[in-house]
Amino acid sequence: MAHHYYLRRWQWSPEVIVDGEVVQEGYWHMPGAVALIDLRSLPQQSLRGDVIPAQGWCFCAYDSPVVDADAIDLGTDLDTLTPGQRRDMGIALGHGATAITATSLRHAVWDCLGIHADPTGASACLPLVPDRDGIARVHLRGHSVIVARRITQASPEWPNLRALLQRNYRKIRGHAIDPSDPMPGTKHRQYLDWLTEKYEGVPFQEFIPPDLPVETPVPHDTSISDIFDRVDQVLSASADWAHLGPFGDVIRIVSNQLEPLNANTPARMQHQTVLSSDDHTAQLDVITLNVPTASNSTVSVFTRMRDVNNMYIFQELNGFTSGKRRQIRKRVGGTATSLSDVAQVFSLPDTVKGKSEGSSHTISIDGTDFESATDTSLTGDLNIGLEVNRATGTVQTDTQADNFSGGDIAIPATGGAKLVLGII
Repeated sequence: MAHHYYLRRWQWSPEVIVDGEVVQEGYWHMPGAVALIDLRSLPQQSLRGDVIPAQGWCFCAYDSPVVDADAIDLGTDLDTLTPGQRRDMGIALGHGATAITATSLRHAVWDCLGIHADPTGASACLPLVPDRDGIARVHLRGHSVIVARRITQASPEWPNLRALLQRNYRKIRGHAIDPSDPMPGTKHRQYLDWLTEKYEGVPFQEFIPPDLPVETPVPHDTSISDIFDRVDQVLSASADWAHLGPFGDVIRIVSNQLEPLNANTPARMQHQTVLSSDDHTAQLDVITLNVPTASNSTVSVFTRMRDVNNMYIFQELNGFTSGKRRQIRKRVGGTATSLSDVAQVFSLPDTVKGKSEGSSHTISIDGTDFESATDTSLTGDLNIGLEVNRATGTVQTDTQADNFSGGDIAIPATGGAKLVLGII
């Protein structure tokens, strides 16, 4: 089936209020799109659509043509891009009429995520980052992977990628050397060790900004596990967990499982163990997920959880109107964006797992990958977490979860990026 490709403005789904309670937060999405990639800058992503009209663009694919006066039509062939489409694409994204030089749409998207990216995120999307095996991938749902390539130190994408990794190192080091910050004092050196392992062949000094002192790597290896085998109590009674957001201690351990104390109070819980890399996983067993009224019950795990306003979200949802769904979302600057939202009949119990690896984000169920999305928005954040929320009209036992775990993704047996080898 031929797909139809566009640059389109994101659309805002307003928050849903039932009986005076917010049962679903407002978020950006692209209804009807079978695949999408966010090309917005970080400030554009943080804006709410009920405050200001959509800023920036989404590259998206549809099964049929769309009627949208603001859309930029990019045709139906990933291997073709006309001069007019290159011009329109470059102007829309703020790169200039002659900036896009690729002769295929797939490689124009690659360039937008590479040489035209902004390592600060201020004026364009952040650059694409390789997965743990050293290959940078652009996922497009329904297409598998449309580009897969190694980025070498001689590649035009390398300066942006190196600048991003140096910014991440600076951020992590700032936390690690701050006596008031709970991050371990050697965490930046563990992160440095992970970088040299992933980007095999690159001296560790390459990842240290030139104005910072040269500190040598120290070995890294971090994992997390909590089976909640303790007396009934709020989850944050353990020093391993902190609740973030406005709702307080609303997730409790009851008979060695997690249950939400109140309805529609999504407390985001962050595990206080800091991982050594931002290539990591988080997973949780979903035991029950019932929804009798016009609301949603959800169980979620978080990766790259900087704080309550910045994270990737991997979620199983049971909605009164939307039914059962599996979703990948992100929150950037406090504003949510949907990256993947798929209706799916599922039976419980199961295990939902989120994996952030480079710029690839995958939700898997019971060990089988379900959906993957490409997104570059959040990097260099080393915490994971969870959320358990029940719908209006439910009791605590209508949403239950158990057995949380996660950790750094191990290097493949074939080695890391090996940047000296070139492209695929």
